[in-house]
Amino acid sequence: LQIGALRARIVTAASGQWSVVLSEGEIPQGTLSAVVTAVARDAADNVSPIASRTVQVDTVAPTVAFSPVGGDDSLSTADLAAGADFTATVAGAAGVLLHLETSGGIDVVRALTFAGGNTWQYSLVEADLVAIGQGIITARMRAFDAFGNIGAEQARVVTVDSAAPVLTPFSLAGSSDSGVLGDGRSSALRPAVSFVAEAAATVRFDPGTGTFGAPVAASGVAQTLQGSADLPGDGRYTLRVQAVDAAGNVSERVATYILDRVGPTIVHAQRTGNTIVLTADEGLAPGALAPAEFGVEVAGGPSGAPASAQAAGRSLTAVLSTTPGSGDTVALTYTAPGSLADASGNPAGGFRALVGTAAAAPLAGGTASEL
Repeated sequence: LQIGALRARIVTAASGQWSVVLSEGEIPQGTLSAVVTAVARDAADNVSPIASRTVQVDTVAPTVAFSPVGGDDSLSTADLAAGADFTATVAGAAGVLLHLETSGGIDVVRALTFAGGNTWQYSLVEADLVAIGQGIITARMRAFDAFGNIGAEQARVVTVDSAAPVLTPFSLAGSSDSGVLGDGRSSALRPAVSFVAEAAATVRFDPGTGTFGAPVAASGVAQTLQGSADLPGDGRYTLRVQAVDAAGNVSERVATYILDRVGPTIVHAQRTGNTIVLTADEGLAPGALAPAEFGVEVAGGPSGAPASAQAAGRSLTAVLSTTPGSGDTVALTYTAPGSLADASGNPAGGFRALVGTAAAAPLAGGTASEL
């Protein structure tokens, strides 16, 4: 038997079969084609024709180039959504195995998929994330070829962080929340919002312009952000707060803000007995009003204050001390500035409302409206 420079004499068994096991040192090293020739000789010294066969020899193990995971050896929600989390570049491999090891001793083994050229890839699935959890893992990768050669192991330390940072719903800061607190309406041209975000994150605020301001560090406790410019005018705006952690995970909170800088106007009125109900064109700041801010005249008689005045919703209800006659004309006046305001805190202008009967009637516009 001859393989390259190796010559060996082999005694056959009685059955005529023979075999030989070569040591590692006897095998030609590298990646090559080797011609194996054999000649048989019997006891009478008769020699057979030469038989030969070409065999492929490969003793070189494939070497893996293990790319940084997620670009920076960290995996965020965005990285996981993009896929191809683990990528290897290796020539001549028949397969690549990946071990994901946690500090708790969990070892998840996965096979990479051939992606063309010399590229192999694997994307984590939900079952993998459940198994390895969040935190630091060691990813080990090793390639093998069709000849059974196993390459040297390559390892990377990877941080898995697919949890969005904590971000509470925000509310208008006290300085920006005029009128009824917590209703999302205000007369503030430059709204400020308060919230709590995860301390390791950065936060940024879109004050209704559609553009986020510069990011700032989250404090982990209540903090306030405010826009840098006035909103262009009254209307409905969308406010957004975003928190981004070190891994790039994003949390976002959104709320509607109504900018309202125009005071309410009384548009309807009616009287039933000793009660006058005025209706405004928008919601009023709720609560009791000072009766002294109002005047009541019955059928042109002397003026006096109502017994009480109360705002709720769009209604202003004034209760008179006495009940006028059904045909009496009643005048209710309001002197500005006073405590009557809309839900955004804009003060109402003065007005004079004449109610001749119990029927409702429209009021004219302007600061002094009259039925």
